[in-house]
Amino acid sequence: LQHYISPSKCLISTIKTLLHYYIKSIFVYFHKPIVKQMWKLLPAFLLLPFYLQAQNTIAFPEVTNYTRQMYLGGLQNWDIQQDSNGIIYIANNEGLLSFDGRYWHLFPLPNKTIVRSVATDGKGRIYVGGQDELGYFTPGSNGSLRYVSLTALLPQQERSFGDVWDIVLYNKEVFFRTNYRIFRFDNNSFRTYTAPYEWSFLGLCGGRLFAHDFQSGLLRYENKIWQPVADQNTLPTNDPVTALFTGNENQLLIATLKNGLFVLTNRGIMCHPSPNNSLFAEDRIYAGTAIDENWLALATNNRGVYIIDRQGAIIQQFTKTEHLQNNNVLSIFLDRQKNLWLGLDNGIDFIAYNSAIKQII
Repeated sequence: LQHYISPSKCLISTIKTLLHYYIKSIFVYFHKPIVKQMWKLLPAFLLLPFYLQAQNTIAFPEVTNYTRQMYLGGLQNWDIQQDSNGIIYIANNEGLLSFDGRYWHLFPLPNKTIVRSVATDGKGRIYVGGQDELGYFTPGSNGSLRYVSLTALLPQQERSFGDVWDIVLYNKEVFFRTNYRIFRFDNNSFRTYTAPYEWSFLGLCGGRLFAHDFQSGLLRYENKIWQPVADQNTLPTNDPVTALFTGNENQLLIATLKNGLFVLTNRGIMCHPSPNNSLFAEDRIYAGTAIDENWLALATNNRGVYIIDRQGAIIQQFTKTEHLQNNNVLSIFLDRQKNLWLGLDNGIDFIAYNSAIKQII
């Protein structure tokens, strides 16, 4: 009886022995060199989710691809706008595309030409520019869009104008840019501004209207006429302006197709000092839009979309690696929800840029 051990004490003794060997094995394991190094990295792994949340260059928004088979239009998409109801309109090779978030519709022009440009006026009119054709769509009685041509209001000798590349609404007037003429539409009539050499750009920046001519340089619209913004045109010859942005201290940032970014100050126009400028020139900036007061989006022909700050530092890049359909971006638009729409050389992409849900690449 003196040597009798109760079952409970036996169990406790067994557990103590097992714990002893378990703790010893853990101690030996974590003193191995490779494990010690891994153990040192544990704090970094624990902090990784917070780092990814803070670093926008690692967390990428979701990208939605719309193929030609989905929107049932042409390959190329040249311009994008949104109306007051949130409907997206896209200038497409085969006509005007509309998208309400669920359904796509295609509205061809009467002469079946490419739609190069689109603009909405907030009152139901969707202005479009085609080839030797300009006018607007408006809702019809059946809910579909009805087209109204304005071409017949032009003088007969000015009706062969080619492509309408830009449409801008400014001070209740509508401006249509072709290569050699800018048409101003007001009170059901047109006034024509003939290019000094060749128009390459028309757009708004900082609430003012600008145009670019290869010979005269960048011009600002004031008092019904076009005035040079600088005493001397120092922009590269035969290089179109593709986007304008407001800069710091009343500066103007100028994007060009072949030579990257330039800066307009009170001392004139000079090349942007960013070390990335040669990269932007190589990749060819075809269009651009401001995301907010700090960041810009540059659409390129060769490398998708760059998100940069106004100093030219690259924040993000979207290419085929980040799920774009291709890297040749012809148009870019920031919608009312602060998300990005891309008109591609083949297809349409939507970047949920303002979404709280990000993908980790």
